[in-house]
Amino acid sequence: MHSSYVDEAAEVVKAEAEKLKLKVEAYFTDHDLLRNIVFKPVLLGNVEHLQEQAIQDLKERLMAVNETHCSSTQLQTFETLLEKETQSKLRAMIESSKSNQVLLQDAQLEEEFEGVWTHILSNFDFRPSETEDISVRVKNVLRENLMSRGLQKHLKKLEAIGQGQTSDNQNQKFYIYDEHFGYRSRLKHMFEDNNRLQKLEAQQLACNIIQQYEQFVEEKSLLPAGFSDCYIKELLENIERSLQDKAIEIKTAFEVDLKIFLCHAACQDFQKLHDRYAKDGELLQHISANKIVYLAEFMYQFRKMDQCHRTAHAFTSMVLRPTVLNYVHRNLAMRIADEVGGQTPRYQSQHAFHQSLLEELVGEDAFENILEYLCSFEDFRLRRLRETVEAHLSRSNDMITWRQQRLGEIVGLMAAAVSEAAEGTAGVLSDAKPLLERVCLTLELDGGVEVIRAALDGPLFSITVKWDYFVTCLLELLAAMRLELAQEFTDNTDVAQFLQKQPVQPHEYLLTRVKGCEKRCPLCRTPCEVEERGHKVHWATLHRPVGMLPSMSWQSSVRDLPKSTSRIQPRSQRNGRRLLRTRPWPV
Repeated sequence: MHSSYVDEAAEVVKAEAEKLKLKVEAYFTDHDLLRNIVFKPVLLGNVEHLQEQAIQDLKERLMAVNETHCSSTQLQTFETLLEKETQSKLRAMIESSKSNQVLLQDAQLEEEFEGVWTHILSNFDFRPSETEDISVRVKNVLRENLMSRGLQKHLKKLEAIGQGQTSDNQNQKFYIYDEHFGYRSRLKHMFEDNNRLQKLEAQQLACNIIQQYEQFVEEKSLLPAGFSDCYIKELLENIERSLQDKAIEIKTAFEVDLKIFLCHAACQDFQKLHDRYAKDGELLQHISANKIVYLAEFMYQFRKMDQCHRTAHAFTSMVLRPTVLNYVHRNLAMRIADEVGGQTPRYQSQHAFHQSLLEELVGEDAFENILEYLCSFEDFRLRRLRETVEAHLSRSNDMITWRQQRLGEIVGLMAAAVSEAAEGTAGVLSDAKPLLERVCLTLELDGGVEVIRAALDGPLFSITVKWDYFVTCLLELLAAMRLELAQEFTDNTDVAQFLQKQPVQPHEYLLTRVKGCEKRCPLCRTPCEVEERGHKVHWATLHRPVGMLPSMSWQSSVRDLPKSTSRIQPRSQRNGRRLLRTRPWPV
C-alpha cells in the first residue's frame, strides 16, 4: 500500500520541481548568453538534485509511517487475539473452579497463561521476513568446537553440513566404519566377522545419542523462542558428555562424524523453528517485553472473576434461595386448607366436624379409636385432620403445580430486580454490597417479597466487582437454582416431607375452623358446640355417659364441679350409664 503513496508523493515533488525549472528558464531568458551557459545548468542541476533528495526523504518517511502503522496494527491484532484466547481460558477455568471449589494458586495461573501464550506465538501470523539459512551459523559453532578440542584435521568434513537435506531426518542413518576404531582395537577383534561385535556396540552408542538429540530438539521446539547458537553448543556438550561414559575404544573420527551427522540434522530441524520466529523481530521483542504485563492482567482478571462468582454464589445460596423457599411455601398451607375444606361441608362448622367424627367412629367400630377420641380428643382430632390433608395431597398433583407456579413467580421477580439494579453500571467497578441491598429493596417494595437478608450484614459482600459481569453470574446462578428447585419439586413427591417443610401446617388452618371455643363439659368432657363467638353459656347436643372416661371417677368429677352445675348432678347420679340430655353449662 505504501508504494502508491510513494509514487503519489514523487509526482507532487516532480510537479513542484518542474515549476521551479520553469522559473529558472524564465529568469535566464532576459540575461546574456554567458550567464545562460555558466549558471543555468548549475541551477537546473541543483533543482534535479533537490528533487531526488525530496523524493528519497519522502519515501523514507512514508515507509517509516507505514512500518509504524503495520506494527501497530499487528500489535493490536495480537492483543485482540490474546484477549480472546485468555477470556476463553478464563471462562473454562471459572467453570472448572465452580465444580471443584478449588482456589487456584499463582503458579497454576502462570502455567495456564504460559500454555495460551505459547499457542498464540506459535500460530500468530507475523509478517514474514527474509529467510536465513542457519547452516552457516551451525558450521561456525561446530568449527569453534573442533578447534578448541584440537581436531583441526577434520575441518574439511564440515562442508557436508547443510548439503543434500531431506524432508525427513528419520530416513538418515549414521554408519560405523573401521576408521572409527584404533589400530589396537581392530587388531584385538581381527578374528571376529569384520569386527561385528565392536561395530554393534558403537552403533548402539550412536543410536542412544541420536535418541537424546531427538528429545533435545523436541524440548527446544516447545519453547516460545526462535533458534539460538547456544542450542548447537548445548548439543555438542551433550554428545561429549555421552562419549565420556563409553565402554568401547573409539577414535576422535567417531566423535567428529557423529557431531557432523547431528549438526546436519539440526540444520533442518532448527531451520523450521527459526523460520517460525524469524519474522517481525521488533514486534516479537515488544510483545515478549510486555509478557509480564499480560500475565499480571490475566491473573487479575481471573481473581476478580473468581471473586465475583464466589460472591454471587454466596448471595444466591444465603439470601436468594432461602427467600425463594419462603415465598414458595408461604400461604401454601392456607391454600391447601381452603381446597380441602371446600370439598365437603364437614369443615364448615365445629358441630358438623364433630358429628362427622362420631359417624366415622361408629362406622369404623374400632375400640382403640373410640378410646383415643375419649381420652385424647385434641390429639385425635388433629391426627384426623392431618390424615385428611395427606390423603388429599396424595390423590392430587396440585402440590407440584403450586410449587412450580410460585417458583416461577419469585424467580421472575428476582431477575427483574437484578436487571433493574444493573442499569447504568455496565463495565463499572462498584461495591457489591449497596447494589445487592438495592436488589433486596426492589424485591421488598415492588414485589412484596419478604427477603431474608441477614447475611448481608457481614463483611462477605463488601468487595469491588465489575457489576455487569457480577450480574451475569447472578442471573446464571438464579437460572441454575430455578432448574435445581424445579427438579427437586418434581422428584420429591413425598407428602410427609413436603408438609414437614411448611412453616405452618395445613391441618392447623383447618383446625381453626372447626375447633370452636375449646370449652368442654366438666362432667363428661364433651366439646362445646356453640358457633357464636364470645358466648357465655356452652352447649352440646349429646353428653357422654358419666364414668366412661377411665382417667376420672364419678366422685372426683362431682367434687370438681362448680356450684352452677349442681343442678345436673341428680340425674347423673340416678343413671351413670345413660347419656345426659342436652344441658347447658356456664363458663
